[in-house]
Amino acid sequence: PYVTKETPGVEIADYRAAWGEDTLTLHLWDFGGQTILHSMHRCFLTDQTCYVVTVRTRETDVTPRARYWLRNVTAFAPSSPILLYVNCWENADGKRAIDETRLRKEFPNIEAVVYCSAKEAEDGAFRAEFLDRLVGMVASSESSQRTVNRRWNAVRNAITAESETEHYLTKKRYRGLCEENGIEDGSAPGLLSFFNTLGVCFSYHLDEDRNELEDYKLLNPVWLTNAIYAIIEEGMDYAHEGRIKVRAIERMLGTKASRRVMPEIVYTPEQCRYVLEVAAAHNLCYKVDGGNVFFPALCSNNTPDEALTPPADYPQHVEYLLKYEYLPDSVVHQLMVRCLKADLAVNHCWLKGMMLGSMAAHKAIVRMDDDENLRIELWSRPEHPAYEMFELLRWEILDINKQLNLKAKEFILDDEDRYSLISLIEAEQDGDNVRGESGRKRRPAELLGRFYEDGTWKFSRVEKNNIIIPILPREYHARRKDDPNLRKALYSVYNGICPYCEQPIDAFGDMQVDHIFPSHYVERPELSDYVKYLEARGFDTSKPDYVENYFPVHSHCNREKSDTVLLYVLLKRHERAYSMTPAVLRKYETYKD
Repeated sequence: PYVTKETPGVEIADYRAAWGEDTLTLHLWDFGGQTILHSMHRCFLTDQTCYVVTVRTRETDVTPRARYWLRNVTAFAPSSPILLYVNCWENADGKRAIDETRLRKEFPNIEAVVYCSAKEAEDGAFRAEFLDRLVGMVASSESSQRTVNRRWNAVRNAITAESETEHYLTKKRYRGLCEENGIEDGSAPGLLSFFNTLGVCFSYHLDEDRNELEDYKLLNPVWLTNAIYAIIEEGMDYAHEGRIKVRAIERMLGTKASRRVMPEIVYTPEQCRYVLEVAAAHNLCYKVDGGNVFFPALCSNNTPDEALTPPADYPQHVEYLLKYEYLPDSVVHQLMVRCLKADLAVNHCWLKGMMLGSMAAHKAIVRMDDDENLRIELWSRPEHPAYEMFELLRWEILDINKQLNLKAKEFILDDEDRYSLISLIEAEQDGDNVRGESGRKRRPAELLGRFYEDGTWKFSRVEKNNIIIPILPREYHARRKDDPNLRKALYSVYNGICPYCEQPIDAFGDMQVDHIFPSHYVERPELSDYVKYLEARGFDTSKPDYVENYFPVHSHCNREKSDTVLLYVLLKRHERAYSMTPAVLRKYETYKD
């Protein structure tokens, strides 16, 4: 009933089929293929389900696209069976379009590969080739044979019944349904996770530490994705460089539109807030302030002029390339949101790239050249090597790749030539020069030194095409933060400016010395990698009283700062403190004397 080229969001329908003496009910979830929604799909990819991955022969890159979706499924539902459906456009020979043998070897949970034209096939042929195989795959799956507790089933039926008239249920209402059916409070969160797996509802009810949130909603998945799709599809008229006013979103979603899965549904301002909270939690957007939201998918497709003109006051220039088999827009879009969360100076964003700066020392552009290549260009001043910023960007991109189950080959670019990172590391360890793709020979250390500090490549290794770059120890200087000479040195070197808010500290007596990494650290899963990173450098996380871990700050900034900060933010703060330490120590000795 909607007027779009693709499914806008997620559409859910039931299909009943006879199987022996039984009747099966299949709950079919049809995901829209728009790249903005790829991150949202991860919310719904679960075990105890069967998957159909569809590709069409009209595309030129059928095998890479199939592999992209197969990797998505196997990353989050590794034991689920998959049916690969090759839609033969106008009865083309689908077997010539896809490398079935290779895909079956890479993904052993592919149950069958079906070649059939959805447009041209007769009903009987379509049923025999596709539907009967799908029903058979579902009938033999573990989930269709599972016995479910009767009380659980009663709660499930109650949620399903209410969702026909209500698009969300509050935590209070959900707990009421559990109580009515004899489910104790302690079992309610676990039961809700089970319902999410079954696709009964979508609930963002646990925080990053897997603790139950104070308040949450059980959302109808179609109602949720319908709203997000509408913002992306209709919001361009209201957005500027990806930023859109919350009031504009409320006006859009407060009216009916034929381009949606649910065209008759309107959203109240409170419901718009629920939608934006879920979108922000999955890095689809970033709340700039109380009145504005940044959606990367609402950025213009035009590269800004500033990104085409090299900055004149940053003479050093280096380039890095990550080559993917298939590169979705969501990699760059998630990087935009992460950089904004880290409070980096994001100057411009467009649909396929971003331009940013860091501490007045660097300028960087990250952009998609096409559907395979992600390029990082860095400009810096002589006293600031590129790795100060490059390490941060690469770290985040590789983490996004891990989250989206993507792999990329890494290259260093030089004078229109390209050098594989693996080849550079292996040549350096063997004491050889390395050839670029044009045949030109270079010394590996010269190229590697542009991007990696402390000669870490000398200790790197390559395992199964994965590059393992170790973290070398650093020297840390232990000092008590209440040492009056250290306090004066910190205040002097930072020019009396608080690094958190970048505003002057009115008087020396008003300054507090804050631990960047908390002095009383409570273990948090999202920071476990950073703790390992620090400890590998020789940083004692149990007693982090180091000059390299101190900032001179306002008392109110110290109070308002949360110990729960992003890995990206901690790394940036520590790099700044580390770079200032030599000057702090010189001042410290002067004051002591």
